[in-house]
Amino acid sequence: SSLDIVPTALAAARVPLPSGLDGLDLAGVLRGDTDAPHRAIHHWRLGTSWAIREGDLKLVVDKGADPALFDLATDPSESKDLAAARPDDVARLRALHHAWNAELVPPAFESNTSSRRRKRALKEAGEDDEEDG
Repeated sequence: SSLDIVPTALAAARVPLPSGLDGLDLAGVLRGDTDAPHRAIHHWRLGTSWAIREGDLKLVVDKGADPALFDLATDPSESKDLAAARPDDVARLRALHHAWNAELVPPAFESNTSSRRRKRALKEAGEDDEEDG
């Protein structure tokens, strides 16, 4: 992914990689010395919704709904939910997501949904977070 550009360029320039840097050094892959690493690909995370893809499997989770698991090789339109039939894959992908998510820095801003929820709660409590004009 694009996250791999900086670590790969630094390694190619023989510059030590800082700890905690996102992405991987793929210089060996480019030289043909090693195979591409196997890793989960995280599609998105927005509020309480998220999805993770590993190989052909994609897990989609929305708060308040059951998780949905799809095999994109046999079901590219994501029409057949396999979560009930493959609970081990659901658990494994969920654990991968939580491990990845634990490494992230909290967002520097609130999503529109979080901001609206906060404003509504303040209004209901008789407080206002807007300055009077």
